[in-house]
Amino acid sequence: MSLQYVCLKTFHYLHIVYAPTSTQSYINPLPMLFGMGFLFLIGEYMRDRKVLLLNASEEILKIIDWKRAVVLQLRGKAVAPFRKVKTYTIKGKDGDYDLPHVLMLTRYVHVPYKENIPSRLNIFARDKWTCQYCGKGTKNKTSLTIDHVMPKSRGGDSSWTNLTTACARCNTLKANKTPKECRMNLHKKPYKPTPLQVHFSRATSVILDSWTPWLKKVC
Repeated sequence: MSLQYVCLKTFHYLHIVYAPTSTQSYINPLPMLFGMGFLFLIGEYMRDRKVLLLNASEEILKIIDWKRAVVLQLRGKAVAPFRKVKTYTIKGKDGDYDLPHVLMLTRYVHVPYKENIPSRLNIFARDKWTCQYCGKGTKNKTSLTIDHVMPKSRGGDSSWTNLTTACARCNTLKANKTPKECRMNLHKKPYKPTPLQVHFSRATSVILDSWTPWLKKVC
């Protein structure tokens, strides 16, 4: 049985056991709160189960959640790739279900080219949410800023190769100078990532070892 099934059955049982009798004029909220708590824990447990989706040519398309992966596989739209990969074990009412970490579409899908935009979130994701001057990392968006390596006031543009992530302190110290002028070295030179690199940076913080053979080609 799946955790969701157990949770719902537990909630149903508690609701029956603690249901008000005909002489009671109120409904006990504890069973409902208990069931909602279980559902929240189930969601947190299953949230990190991600699947790498490949095109029929074995090119990476995107990362999807386990629910969509199950639907694609059950409908025959995706299958396990040719090479052996690890699987998730999803316990269901009728038995265990093995879901591969990687799925491949049975039919080729044409994906139109999409230009990368150096947006604020894309820059943060490319730089792994880390200040490129002091190396301090954070997931708090308000603690990070976008810095022009060549200051905008001195002709610097807003391109991938001139934008970098900086904490508020480092950005203030740098002001309208170049890194060389203020003796602040960049940990990593800004670069233009591929669309897939941006997708992986923003889609998930979990990268499975079983994805490595395909990730080597793009990341």
